[in-house]
Amino acid sequence: MKRIIGITALILIMLSFTALGQNFRKADEAYDKKLYAQAIKYYLEAFEKAKDRAAKQHASLHIAHSYFELNDYKNAYFWYDEAETHGATGHLTASRKFFSKANAGKHEEALRELKLYTENNPNDRQTRDLYNKLNEYYSLLEMPNVNQVKNEEQINSPASEFPVGFHNGSLIFASTRNKNVVDDRTGEGFLDLYIAPYENVFPELLQNAELWENEFESRYHVATYVFSKSNSKAYVTMTERRTGNSRIYAFPYHNNTWGKPELLELTPRDYNAGHPTLTKDGRTMFFVSDMPGGSGNADIWMTRKSATGQWGAPTNLGENINTSGNDMFPFLYDDTYLFFASEGHNSFGGLDIFISEYADNKFSTPINIGVPYNSPADDFAMVIIEDGSGGFFASDRIDGKGGDDIYSFEGFPSILSASGRITNINTNEPVHEARVVFKSENIEMFASTNAEGYYSISGLSTATSYEIFVDAENYFEDKGMFETLDDLHFHNYTGEENPELNFALIPYPDVYANIAGQVRERATKEPMPREYIILHADFGISDITVTDDDGMYDFNFWEPASYEVRIEKPGYWVESRRCNAKDIIMPTTFSMAHGFDFDFELTKLEPKREIVLENIYYDLAKATLREESKEELDKIVVMLEENPSISIQISAHTDIRGSAEFNQRLSEARAKSVVDYLIAHGVDRNRLISRGYGETQLLIPDAQTEEEHQKNRRTTFQITEIATRDEGPSRYTPAPLPLRFNVVLYSEKNIRSFKEEFAKIYRFMPDITIIHGNSPIEGLNYYIMGAFDDLDKAVEHKKAIKNIGFVNCFIDVFEGTNRIEPKEILEIINNRSN
Repeated sequence: MKRIIGITALILIMLSFTALGQNFRKADEAYDKKLYAQAIKYYLEAFEKAKDRAAKQHASLHIAHSYFELNDYKNAYFWYDEAETHGATGHLTASRKFFSKANAGKHEEALRELKLYTENNPNDRQTRDLYNKLNEYYSLLEMPNVNQVKNEEQINSPASEFPVGFHNGSLIFASTRNKNVVDDRTGEGFLDLYIAPYENVFPELLQNAELWENEFESRYHVATYVFSKSNSKAYVTMTERRTGNSRIYAFPYHNNTWGKPELLELTPRDYNAGHPTLTKDGRTMFFVSDMPGGSGNADIWMTRKSATGQWGAPTNLGENINTSGNDMFPFLYDDTYLFFASEGHNSFGGLDIFISEYADNKFSTPINIGVPYNSPADDFAMVIIEDGSGGFFASDRIDGKGGDDIYSFEGFPSILSASGRITNINTNEPVHEARVVFKSENIEMFASTNAEGYYSISGLSTATSYEIFVDAENYFEDKGMFETLDDLHFHNYTGEENPELNFALIPYPDVYANIAGQVRERATKEPMPREYIILHADFGISDITVTDDDGMYDFNFWEPASYEVRIEKPGYWVESRRCNAKDIIMPTTFSMAHGFDFDFELTKLEPKREIVLENIYYDLAKATLREESKEELDKIVVMLEENPSISIQISAHTDIRGSAEFNQRLSEARAKSVVDYLIAHGVDRNRLISRGYGETQLLIPDAQTEEEHQKNRRTTFQITEIATRDEGPSRYTPAPLPLRFNVVLYSEKNIRSFKEEFAKIYRFMPDITIIHGNSPIEGLNYYIMGAFDDLDKAVEHKKAIKNIGFVNCFIDVFEGTNRIEPKEILEIINNRSN
């Protein structure tokens, strides 16, 4: 039957695709040819007619991809959401959806969803990189910035525009606004060059734009332009409609007249060449090509003109400039600064504008010129006015008029950046995805390291001191200071020249463990903040901490041993858990998420109140306890051990299914089996009573569902007696001695100079006083890192010491000069707080 049903379903899917075949065939052909506007039309028709999930997924996903390629992010994220409802998954779908949402103006929603996705998909490194980039961008966006950019609305249109160069005091730009002939790939017109005069006074730059219709033939895409004053030639990128290949043509210019164009044979015929920019003498050209020998899709190349006027064989600018993505739109300013757009390096997403200094025939490490010039959208085609008084670039960011828009800015971009490397102090291997934060007064900037451990931060201010914080997963935090100079216009501070920009992080110890959990109130299930919890090791060390606002706590420990976690709160059962960590050989987290239950649900001491025991199960219609019940009963054993003055009654109840007589016998047997289990595990039988109530105390009398029957079919306990004890005179009368909380550090090493052994602590805490003593534990020395009369202050100080890199840190409690034993600590603290 299953085989027949499977074949039937497959036939239905095939019939569905057959009926839609014409639309899908046209759509897929258009998509494969990158005719995205045309593909969207066909996929929309197919989507409307599709009946099954697979067809709708295929159509909606390709509609989303097509809109994404057209930079129509609002429609893209709508269709990615639609595709996911029909089963589309994977990194590409997820990352493009989040990127589209961010670029459509929903960046808070995108970041929230993206963070959740990365937490659920920890191995998806590319999407984590996207989250880091977007998070970094929006953090920079909130910073005060003296630089401003302006949308040149008077020349922008709903189509796409981008600047390409200058000619006789006018801006030359490309636009797709002329729709006499439409490009099937984009749904817009073919690119033509336009000219717009600008005034000398900024920002009132641009006047009315005019088409250069009499200057360059319009039967091609006419994309980019640069003019050489030295030899009166314009170099223009023109794309043939028939082949789709871009080529560079040289147009001589004489007496305000353009001569016949000459094709520059810079690349093999089957490859593209475009985006030319020149040195002042016109003898060196940088351009873009996808020909073999590069680093990625589109690379920047260089060629020089010989004495005979011939352009030489092109040279790739190499991996310092080019990346595995697209690197394009070079613009050389003053023979010194190369601006270009790249999808790689430390881009915020899409194309970002970078700058590199050109000197001695080599380029410096590119710097992302930062906000407001760059965004998660595509930002590209930066051109600078000759006198450096301002410039233009293109972007498809959300506040534009449509497509790519031209933006202007005043002055030369003042760019200071810092770059360095983060490594493992022991192995010198790179630390990937380390977070690096530069902080100055109220300003914070951050970046993440790449696979080689390198980071780069742009937008630094001159003559400013920055505090640097570095942290990474499974490493201790590090920090440092860095100060920029006040006389630099453009500079990249590197770790090679400034070693303080490099950091060697200390990894967590090989044998390092953590106990973590949550404390809640059993009846309300609400978190219990500000509760004291103690950790005690079988070799004598104890530690104490306080739960946070969510009731969470954690302890670090460094010795393979047996540990006890204990909590005492007046008016509640005392509870504890044991952790056997004697045989750990690698970093381990003992928490619910890793299969270890160190969560507590504290139970009020309320006699006669019935408390349901969770997860107590029996064999069907029998009193035999299942294995999964014993974990919960083991907790009751510990509770009774910790609370020897308490006696309890175990009660069992059934649902109404079966006869009343059978249910009564069954409930009595089940209650007895629980009591027998507790006795077998060391509980005094005189403290236990078993009662069976059958179906006489139903919680839901008219139960219908299995869930409702289960609520009736419960096992509970209640306090029957709390014995009083004569404890003699109070230890706190007539006047208690003061409590002292010492933050203590143990070391297995021989005693060394404090300056050497604890240099890192002194670096972060220059005023700290460290006292050495001999530990009662053989072979160890101890060091008191601070003494406090307030537990909260001691806990914060302990955390600070641990974050510096000294994990074997704990709190020792003294009453006067007497060290308090672990099981007395909570009682004393709780009594004094009352």
